[in-house]
Amino acid sequence: MILHVIMLPMMLHGIILDRESRISLRRQLAGHLESRILGGQIGPGRRLPSIRRAEELLGLHRNTVAAAYRDLAQAGLARTRPGSGVFVRVPDRPDTGAALATVQGYRDVGLACDDEGLRAVLEAELRARLAVRVHRSGDTGRQIGIRLAPGIGFLKAIRTLPRPSIVAVCSGSDRVHRLASIALLIHGGEGVAYLPLSPGNRDSTHRACRLATLVAADYAALAWARDRLPVEVAPLPLISAYSWSELVLHLRRHGPGSRPCNRARRRVERSLQTSVEEP
Repeated sequence: MILHVIMLPMMLHGIILDRESRISLRRQLAGHLESRILGGQIGPGRRLPSIRRAEELLGLHRNTVAAAYRDLAQAGLARTRPGSGVFVRVPDRPDTGAALATVQGYRDVGLACDDEGLRAVLEAELRARLAVRVHRSGDTGRQIGIRLAPGIGFLKAIRTLPRPSIVAVCSGSDRVHRLASIALLIHGGEGVAYLPLSPGNRDSTHRACRLATLVAADYAALAWARDRLPVEVAPLPLISAYSWSELVLHLRRHGPGSRPCNRARRRVERSLQTSVEEP
């Protein structure tokens, strides 16, 4: 039996828990929340729903909810304030996984991200899917926070895999590997194993791919993987539909001082129609 929650608070909206899975409900709930925290859907300092409220909306035992919150705290993603509740942890230093895009023209996007591995992934995805110029962001223009969520095509592929299966993901970013592993936990269950691959190590990656049912790579590693691996490699989009819609909105307005280009606009709109969806 699948429990689909469509009620507020929005923090819990769309969470799907599989009661027939061998993966505990506690682990499933913690995985959903961790994915949304890492992807930026739940920002630092936000208060998580109370245990009683989450218990009512999700139909879970309060001990299960409390245990999931403890797992988040142990992972360094949440902090309990006695008498106030559980809050998403505010990092002691700036979040190196955060990314900001600045639309400075119709085909001109600035990108700021302290995590160089993640920056390379996002830059490659923006260039490949929107054909825009991407440079290191300045302070001018409208800044858009980039939320991360594995593409809907990747999630659908996971759900339809035979059991047991192995999914291999090629990426040089730790954040990408973390998000992909959580997606497999949530959408694949206990029958799908995760195999992280790093571009550059051709021999070990070559052997590992022969074991995998599905091989995907982020856009920064996609060309390398398709050129060197002996299997078909699917692209793994990481920019969420919410962020795509914001980017397209501001690109459509073509920024201050630039002139719109109909051909580029059609490309942007096609990209939005096939963009990723939030899990």
